[in-house]
Amino acid sequence: MDNSGIQDLTAITEAVEEYNSFKGYIRQVQEVNDGNTVNSSDGEALHGIIDTLRLFPNFVSAVDKDSVALNKDATTGTAVFTLSNAVNYPDGSYTLRVTSKNGGLKDVSGNILDYNVAMTGAIEKTVTAKALNTSPETADVANNTASAAAPKAINFTFTVTGVTVTSEDVITIELIDNATGEVAVDKTTNEPVRKTINIHFAADDFFEVTIPAEIDVPWGETEAVDVSYKVTSSLDTGSKIGVSVARSASVANDTLTNAATSTYALPYTSQNFTSTEFTGKNEGALPAQKPSLTISGWTDAPIAEYSTTLTYTVDYTKG
Repeated sequence: MDNSGIQDLTAITEAVEEYNSFKGYIRQVQEVNDGNTVNSSDGEALHGIIDTLRLFPNFVSAVDKDSVALNKDATTGTAVFTLSNAVNYPDGSYTLRVTSKNGGLKDVSGNILDYNVAMTGAIEKTVTAKALNTSPETADVANNTASAAAPKAINFTFTVTGVTVTSEDVITIELIDNATGEVAVDKTTNEPVRKTINIHFAADDFFEVTIPAEIDVPWGETEAVDVSYKVTSSLDTGSKIGVSVARSASVANDTLTNAATSTYALPYTSQNFTSTEFTGKNEGALPAQKPSLTISGWTDAPIAEYSTTLTYTVDYTKG
């Protein structure tokens, strides 16, 4: 091997060593990204990454998330965690683990006030958020026993008293691999089996509208394509939001286009784009009439990637 080959081999070796020195941080970085605590004493690189991620706690997270909106008039909320595909996990024994990030919600003085968490199903118990913060609840799950017909589910009911200012807590449900003590990874998605439930108490009106970032449509699809959004809200009497969908201002007409095939376009007709009103308490609510697109012109256009952009508008009215 000449000097050039040796230099190339040395560069490759150094790159591999650098990768190996960093990859041990990846799981810990994922834990922080998902709102969990890890030891940051392993080095300055991890410490810096953790500090940065804490500024953007929801950045590029693939974790299943849910929200429960509460206020002075709606002090009880519900959520469900369902494990229905245990066959996607390696053989072994598992435990469901439930924790609270903050152990409560704040009062006007900044003190943490406890709240109740009632669980039924895979775990049958009523505990406090403080208890879930210091001693997580667990329940054994036999591998391959969860299925679509017989899922392992935890039904949650959250009850808050005494909270007066806007504050949040995060309930986390994880499937733990008892052999390693770590969060199990789904073999199909390669993602950790974890769900987070954001408990949001609003001293004033609160609403959150989740829109689809991208919708893939099979070539030749003639059925209506659902472009719905979800609404979580806790609104006082008289307050409301209206959510509508429209073609973005940057798009000339109701078509899907491709820059490389500008001669062709796929026209569409829209349904239920008009504003839908939401009041009071909602948790992941869909519009009563789902907005959708019906695309045509498939036989006249060459096969390519066609796209368009939609704008979702939220109008808020204070009661």
